[in-house]
Amino acid sequence: TKETLVAAIGLALDAITPEDARGWFVHCGYTAAQSL
Repeated sequence: TKETLVAAIGLALDAITPEDARGWFVHCGYTAAQSL
């Protein structure tokens, strides 16, 4: 059902760490900007 799908997507997104996200962008060729 739609509700089950939305719940599953939420769980999947909750499992993504900041390091995972950073690694994905680096993999795609982006570099991390320095914090201001």
